[in-house]
Amino acid sequence: METRELTRISIFTAICAATALLFRFGSSVVPFSLVTFSSVLAGAVLGPRLGAIAVLVYIALGLLGLPIFATPPYGGPTYLMNPSFGYLPGMALAAYFTGLILRSDSPRRIPWAIVAAVLAPYVLGLPYLAVIMAKVVHKPLSFSQLLFTGMIPFLIGDFVKAACAVYLGGLIQRRIVRDL
Repeated sequence: METRELTRISIFTAICAATALLFRFGSSVVPFSLVTFSSVLAGAVLGPRLGAIAVLVYIALGLLGLPIFATPPYGGPTYLMNPSFGYLPGMALAAYFTGLILRSDSPRRIPWAIVAAVLAPYVLGLPYLAVIMAKVVHKPLSFSQLLFTGMIPFLIGDFVKAACAVYLGGLIQRRIVRDL
């Protein structure tokens, strides 16, 4: 991997950490944060591979103990028992799929990238939330409770964040990254 790629990954890893620390509002189970925005932006700017790596490095640093996650305990391996942890690898998927879709020449690539960016975290996040709530917290959720706890309240905000990140990512690609 080139120094330029490592630098770009580091920048977006830092952006993920900063948005988790500075912009977090929470429910008791699943918080609102701008890490989803950062993840989608990483995929839009860096492409699928580097964007996903940036998010995975963010996750690894948090699991190693840096207090960079949005909810208590904010870091360390015990964060794996947090009901909302599953959304984090889902955000790496969002970065990957966003970058992959935006590379295509399809005129519909932007709406598809936004939809993929919104849905990818839920693919891993919802099942993880269900398992942790049932097996660790001992408060199983029905399917409707799962959706109302971990998805429905966040959908509009996630679409706005994804649309903004895809748009901003396109601007950054055209004006900054290609000049480097």
